[in-house]
Amino acid sequence: MSEARRSVSRRARLPLVVLGLAALCAAADLPAQPVPSTGSAAPGLTDEERVRQLVASASAHAGDFASKASALLAREHYVQEVKTRPSSSSLAPMTDAGITVLRRRLDSEVALVLFPGELWLLARDILVVDGHAVPDNERIRLPAVHPASDEEALRTFRALAQQGARYNIGGIRRNLNVPTLGLWLLTPSVVERFRFKRAGNETIGGERCEVLAYEEIREPYLFLAEGRSAPVHGRAWVKADSGAIIRTELVLEGRSESDRLVLPGGRGIVTVDYRLDPAFDTWVPQTMRERYDAPESSDVIVGTATYSDYRRFEVHSRIVPRPQ
Repeated sequence: MSEARRSVSRRARLPLVVLGLAALCAAADLPAQPVPSTGSAAPGLTDEERVRQLVASASAHAGDFASKASALLAREHYVQEVKTRPSSSSLAPMTDAGITVLRRRLDSEVALVLFPGELWLLARDILVVDGHAVPDNERIRLPAVHPASDEEALRTFRALAQQGARYNIGGIRRNLNVPTLGLWLLTPSVVERFRFKRAGNETIGGERCEVLAYEEIREPYLFLAEGRSAPVHGRAWVKADSGAIIRTELVLEGRSESDRLVLPGGRGIVTVDYRLDPAFDTWVPQTMRERYDAPESSDVIVGTATYSDYRRFEVHSRIVPRPQ
């Protein structure tokens, strides 16, 4: 067993937050809906009309991201921490306050891998875990991933998702920690599964944004929580003048049934900030922040990932110097 695998948590691992891979692959086969980019709001629009306009612009941006970022590589520096709450009697607000009882550091390369049917994943090739290099035979060389069939694509997708989540720590098993997942939900073939509403205006990094809140309304839902199909909800911060998405928030909450009462279950929140990379003319992940907790555990899991050194790869895996 490699040193990277030896440093693992001995705490109970509860299957509270699990991404439904089969549902995601099925969703990717849905026919794409036409969503023309609309740009700035026209005067005199009703709130409902403006929501439709924002969704169309955001969806066009999400679809455009996949084509522009399909040849990008980047470095990811990722720190996860398990913190102990003062009390586990209730589902306390998720904060990063508390005593750190376990920490994990991951250094990886990430690349956007495209699959048939508008399914794509920003996958990790994990290089170092807590200072120990991952053996070559346990890695997946991302630029070399080119599935030849739908069956191979499905196997590869699952392998990449497992690769990216296998070194997670803490008592909540999850694979939501994919920075582009919230963006993928807005792609043309997926966005029709959601109901949207306006949720105010914010300025982020000097950029004026309109906030869209979304909730999943079409079953079967894309995700699993505690072994059950569960709707996801969240928000997207859409640049008002262009439709670019500069922040996403994804929230997944489980529910436990006891004596016909619905009780709160595990909960995960993943927030990603994007920055404009002029060399590639697209907004790319800059930071990912995540938080998870559950009533059965006194642990709160928090994580922060940062992305840097964006560059382009070619089909033959030769790294091309970053444009100046």
